Amino acid sequence: MRHAGLGPLRPQQRVQYYRWWKKYLLLKRTGWITFFLFFVFQLLRLSDKPLPALAGAAGFVCLFMFLVSGVWWAFLDCPRCGQTFRAWYQGEADYFGDECENCGLTGRDLSSIPKPRK
Repeated sequence: MRHAGLGPLRPQQRVQYYRWWKKYLLLKRTGWITFFLFFVFQLLRLSDKPLPALAGAAGFVCLFMFLVSGVWWAFLDCPRCGQTFRAWYQGEADYFGDECENCGLTGRDLSSIPKPRK
């Protein structure tokens, strides 16, 4: 479903959408960074002592953070319609875009919102 942009937003909506988008990006980036770090720590486990034990513990922490941020990221509610923003877990395994499947709100629309003034 496609909608043309955000349209006019009230100041409260602008702040709400901006904060939601920042939280979405934080969770998304945290997931990717911890996923990368997990593999780096797994490679470090192959090195000499005492690094493997430390790398194993750090890798476990990264894996945990990846899982938590990924699940939280996947279940965020859309700021416009209130439905799950990314519904790929509901059977459409090939969907990984930044778009609400219910109302069509896109990441491009949200990223174009300027930082609200105080």
